[in-house]
Amino acid sequence: MPVFPRLVALSTVLFSSVFLTACGGESYTSAELSAMYPDISATSTKPEDAEILCPFQRLLKRSGILDDAIEKGSFEIRNRTLTAAAEVFGCTSVACGSAISYASTAQGNWRTIELDRLHEAGLLSHNCGLQFDFGGITVSDTRRAATLNRLAELAVDGRLVYEDLMTVKQETCDQEGVDMTVFGETEVKLIYAYLGGPERDYIEYSDVDKFFHATMPDYKATGYVNVSLIGQVQ
Repeated sequence: MPVFPRLVALSTVLFSSVFLTACGGESYTSAELSAMYPDISATSTKPEDAEILCPFQRLLKRSGILDDAIEKGSFEIRNRTLTAAAEVFGCTSVACGSAISYASTAQGNWRTIELDRLHEAGLLSHNCGLQFDFGGITVSDTRRAATLNRLAELAVDGRLVYEDLMTVKQETCDQEGVDMTVFGETEVKLIYAYLGGPERDYIEYSDVDKFFHATMPDYKATGYVNVSLIGQVQ
């Protein structure tokens, strides 16, 4: 897969992404995506949108891939456009597209989703967030830092396993006095899967740190994140 030297429009890479998905090929690597979208590289100073609770969607927004499809100052975007962008970044239309469509409906929209209202996404919304406070609607620097500090304590040689993420998630739920939901657990599985956990049996703490700050991690899953890959996380 070629590495592009500058920001690449969504329409430019969508065809190849869909083709590779259909053929079971590999997705773009972290290095390729960072080159295509330098706003999410480690050296970028572009601010993130704290109004977007989901780290993956926040990464997409910061990358600039949605710039041509979303009005300045707005967080509303067509479902199919967001699904296509998610596929470019390595999540299949079945896995991410289904969640986007459901969230859109839960928000009372039709064919669009408001990224700053993910706390109103029906069953997909949950408490004991790793990056937001109980009942919060924006990313909390304090909560995010606390999560990362705890993960750093659990890391061995800079590496984390799935159980480490679940430990911090459960501790957060216990602190808030709420039960962990299936979708709260799925959030952790998605993070672990996207950062390449199933193929390496670990993820790097530094990649979690980057991902939580809407920066492209050094390593991501080589294949597409789909229901099968998520099912391998346990």
